[in-house]
Amino acid sequence: MVWPWVVFGLVLIAAELFLPELVAGPAGVAALGAALLAYWGWPVWAQFSAWIVLSLGLIVLSRRLLPSTSTQLEDLLKESREARAVTAIPPGKRGRVSYLGSTWNAKCSVPDLEIQRGQELYVVDRQGNTLIVMPMQMLKS
Repeated sequence: MVWPWVVFGLVLIAAELFLPELVAGPAGVAALGAALLAYWGWPVWAQFSAWIVLSLGLIVLSRRLLPSTSTQLEDLLKESREARAVTAIPPGKRGRVSYLGSTWNAKCSVPDLEIQRGQELYVVDRQGNTLIVMPMQMLKS
């Protein structure tokens, strides 16, 4: 049962790139630890138990080691507020925007409003690594 743990761990680590909170990555690392236990011949119940304990421990540790807010990022977010939609953002869903020279997850502050690709936006808030945006024409009117 080594390969299922390895695949599961790698999928969780890759999912961390798209999820707003630091949870999937530590759980993925813990799954790789469980794969090591499976390789050594530990029983399945011990692998699952170790995965759960290691996941919780790594999540708590990662939250303590990483600052809760980056003041440098906060300063950048306060200074530069303009963004552009890279993908369409369906109502109530997430899309991607270009902001500060890179792309970010984003959703519209108005839940029933659709944002078109290429539309100019204004960043009004941030939740984790997801920007909350509003179309510029709404703010200008």
